[in-house]
Amino acid sequence: MNKTTITVILSSMIFVSCTKDKIKTGDNLPTEIKTYISTHYPSQSITESEIDLKDSTNSYEVKLNNETSLEFNYKKEIVDIDGNTKLPSSVISSKIIDYVNVNYPNNFITGWEMDEGKQEVELNSTVDLEFDMNNNFLQIDITE
Repeated sequence: MNKTTITVILSSMIFVSCTKDKIKTGDNLPTEIKTYISTHYPSQSITESEIDLKDSTNSYEVKLNNETSLEFNYKKEIVDIDGNTKLPSSVISSKIIDYVNVNYPNNFITGWEMDEGKQEVELNSTVDLEFDMNNNFLQIDITE
């Protein structure tokens, strides 16, 4: 083989190894993820799922038919929920829900994310709230 052919083959291999590996709707998802979805979103179905192979760990992204996106880490733990409608109470700590109900009674939670030892909650407004891992309020972020 000449140098050009080898270069093309190696480039293709590198490109393929850096992309997300798509899997069919719900197929091959770990049992823990399927159980989470059936427990917290029993009336929703999976419309798309991806496995992201990076750093020898897998993360999983799942989209439901109500346009909610779920992201799970390599331990198959939920780390991000993004939706347009009110999230089920079962996916958010009751302490956080109580805080939102008392301080933002006209709003509800549409998103949740765990990142760097903190939890961020997105309301159906321009308000995002940050909590520690013990569900204690830390700060407010107002977006425009």
